[in-house]
Amino acid sequence: MLILPVAVISLERFTDSHRKAFFGKCVVVIKGKGTLKAQAVDLKDASVAL
Repeated sequence: MLILPVAVISLERFTDSHRKAFFGKCVVVIKGKGTLKAQAVDLKDASVAL
């Protein structure tokens, strides 16, 4: 029996102002200047100005 991995994808738009982590990972594409903020349950909030 052959078991193939299931492709897991997010259906969130890349242009939304927020994203959810996917299996603990999140990819961010930033165009121009701005501030990136990250929040998570049980973790300290963080931000960086670009």
